[in-house]
Formats: sequence, structure tokens, C-alpha cells
Amino acid sequence: ISGLVQKDRILRDQKKGFKGFHAGGDGEPDDHEWGQYVVLRRLAIEVAVQPHAVVRIQGLVSAHELNGTQGVCQHLDTGSGRWAVLLENGDVKLLKADNLLVCASPAPEL
Repeated sequence: ISGLVQKDRILRDQKKGFKGFHAGGDGEPDDHEWGQYVVLRRLAIEVAVQPHAVVRIQGLVSAHELNGTQGVCQHLDTGSGRWAVLLENGDVKLLKADNLLVCASPAPEL
């Protein structure tokens, strides 16, 4: 439960620090505006993450020691909805797209 509490705290802090998204431009966005932002952000992440993309792990709470580690996306595990990421040390971890920052996209196939 402490991991969920920490994730909730992080999300609230992000919302407090997010200015200018809503029409007023000052203060916090309302829940609807924040929800739209979160959905659009997730879509952008899901589009960017693809097989062979080089990624950096971020935002993990329970396995925080992996934050900052680089890896390469292998495939999307359809059962869990998570990406299989090959880490620098040879381990493979299943991670949510939200926890992956794309550093380099794969080269286009010719």
C-alpha cells in the first residue's frame, strides 16, 4: 500500500506543479483537465515505445534501484500489458510504458 500512497503523492505533486494547461493559466487544473492531460501523455508514451527502442527506466517505486537504467524494448507482453525490456546487465523486466522514457527510436526498416 505504501507504493500506492507514494504514486498518489507523486501524481498530486505533478498536478500542483503543472501550470498553464487549463484556460485560466494559473493555479491547478481541475480534475477533468488533468485527466485529459494524463490520457494524452499516456498515448504519447505508448506510441513512442516500440520494439527495439532504447529506453531509460523512470518512476518505479518498489524497484527504485532500476530508475535511470537503460534498456532495449523487446516486445509488448499482451497478458500483462507491459513491455519486456532487456536491461544493460542482461536481465529482462516487464515494465509499464509509463515507466519508460524513449531515448532513441529504432531505425526505420528499408
